[in-house]
Amino acid sequence: MPLRAVVFDLDGTLLDTVQDVGAAAGYAMECLGFEKPDEQDYPTLINFGIIRGFTRLAGEERVKELMDIYVSYYHEHCTEKTRLYPDEMETLSYLCELGLKLGVLTNKTEMTARKSIDALLPGVPFDFIWGRDGIRRLKPDPSSAEDICAFWGFTPQEIAFVGDSPETDIPFSKNAGFYTVASCWGYYPINEICQSQPDCMAFRFKQLADIISKTQ
Repeated sequence: MPLRAVVFDLDGTLLDTVQDVGAAAGYAMECLGFEKPDEQDYPTLINFGIIRGFTRLAGEERVKELMDIYVSYYHEHCTEKTRLYPDEMETLSYLCELGLKLGVLTNKTEMTARKSIDALLPGVPFDFIWGRDGIRRLKPDPSSAEDICAFWGFTPQEIAFVGDSPETDIPFSKNAGFYTVASCWGYYPINEICQSQPDCMAFRFKQLADIISKTQ
């Protein structure tokens, strides 16, 4: 069945956010008297998830304080060092030319996700940008997949999901019945991505054009 839509993860898939995420986490840690992580450890924070990362570094009892500082600081500074990936705009334009619908599903705070996309991907016609809003369950919980299908009126087999996390994105997509594309330009080791068994793996953003067009 031809694909009719592509849904993207955000961190490590649509946007290279590692420097801004790491800087915000470091700021929160320093505010509460902890040693901030080294830049080389920033990808690990994203891989763990910020909450799990703070728990590992500071203990569960300090997580709420750290998250309050982190969320506020990161929202204000989320576009300072965040970048697109090579060939991204051209590839997204090509997918639109194929007539595909586009959406974003992230575990990032929704307001911050929208701010980042508005700043770095202006004009890209995403039909929705869904993230952490205090109501929606986060990946890998499968409930958002039902919402996506209902939003477009498509079956799961008509939707591709592109994401880099073998812990959240790939299990979510596979359980939903979406065509699962691993974005290997993100922050996870290739061997971990392989073990999660996506339908296919893209090592550069522009590879998505070939992968998706072959399903049309």
